[in-house]
Amino acid sequence: MPASRPTPDPGLATRGPEKGPDAKRCSRTTGLSRATAKRPALLRCLKKLEPGDMLIVWKLDRLGRAPVTFTSWEGTLNLSHADTRQIIVHRFSRWAAASAARQGANIRGRTWYDRIDKIDRTFIFAERCPSEAEFATWHRQEVEKLTHDHTGKVDEAIGWAAKILNMVTKVEVYLSGLGHPGLAKLIHPPIDNTLIKAIIDEYCRGKNGGERSREIRELCSIGKPINSIKTYAQYLQVIKGLRIVADLRECTLFEVESLFGG
Repeated sequence: MPASRPTPDPGLATRGPEKGPDAKRCSRTTGLSRATAKRPALLRCLKKLEPGDMLIVWKLDRLGRAPVTFTSWEGTLNLSHADTRQIIVHRFSRWAAASAARQGANIRGRTWYDRIDKIDRTFIFAERCPSEAEFATWHRQEVEKLTHDHTGKVDEAIGWAAKILNMVTKVEVYLSGLGHPGLAKLIHPPIDNTLIKAIIDEYCRGKNGGERSREIRELCSIGKPINSIKTYAQYLQVIKGLRIVADLRECTLFEVESLFGG
């Protein structure tokens, strides 16, 4: 009976392209989540790398599953070349967005990839920072595009399409710093039930009652669950509630997401 193939290693450090398959095999870590960057075998692998070496991973989430984990390796892996960096960050952002869709979107998995690839990124990489009005127009246009399949049929709720776009901008703009720095003040946080519940718990219960709290509850509750957001006008109502919270916390709209983690 033939021996089973070993589980692929986290990476291979290749000694220069001119030496072909001559590579050093890295040890393997088992029993640890890829959500953490502190994995012994990966750390040993990175230590073995020398100038000119190439780290090969068969799948990007072998490095890490959390966007913040991935972006923390930028200095170590020298992703400074603009084109390479944009490609890698984009691939990770679409993986993160498609993974989020598993929580209840009508469209699942790789089906999102083609749609995410069609997002107009020239807007993100423009030299001039867009105005709030320009960003609002672009955001609505891209969200509505994401709700349609290749035939033009609407097959996804606006709420989920907005979450997918917001996941992409979260990874590419906020976490990875692509595009104009001013974009970070304009992007929206990915909205989900956990974030809405955290906002209501923080600002709409007990001593936090009052007219403003009632307004926050009324607006934000439109987004729970997010597949109940059927129109972009409803989505903007939820965003209006989040803007009130952002004003209370004296933070950007996106940074309201910090309530997600408590």
